[in-house]
Amino acid sequence: MNTPGPKVSRAHAARNMAVAFANTAAFLYDRDLKTVPPRRLVSIVPFIVNSAFAIELFLKALHEKFGSPKRGHKLLLLYDQLPQEALDRIQSASATIAVKTSPPVYYEPRRVLVTLNSAFEDWRYLYERDNLGPIHMEPTINVLKVLHQACLNDFG
Repeated sequence: MNTPGPKVSRAHAARNMAVAFANTAAFLYDRDLKTVPPRRLVSIVPFIVNSAFAIELFLKALHEKFGSPKRGHKLLLLYDQLPQEALDRIQSASATIAVKTSPPVYYEPRRVLVTLNSAFEDWRYLYERDNLGPIHMEPTINVLKVLHQACLNDFG
């Protein structure tokens, strides 16, 4: 018989799910997409869908952490409604991640989210769409790292 593990907060649970989807996106990127030309271009769709959903869950984890739970898939709305303390965490994480790159690269998270705003919804059904705007992988990966960093501490 399985015994339940320790109860975790909704913020912690959302963060854990975000990490799982981000890990899947990272796996696809590393295995199929980071070479030029990409080894398996078909992996771009699941990379984008998993990345966008991970970002959504990281943002929802921050909302939960700071007492403002949200629903929906629009990343800009989720970002723009974050409490200031969450935005401060993101800005601090952005600076930390920027100096870890060589050469240092800073991506403004909100600007990256403009291109990803409805990616979770749109790219899941790519076969139904005529044309979607470009998604840039490196800025997307950067935002995933930033949000992961912003969600690291005190999410028990």
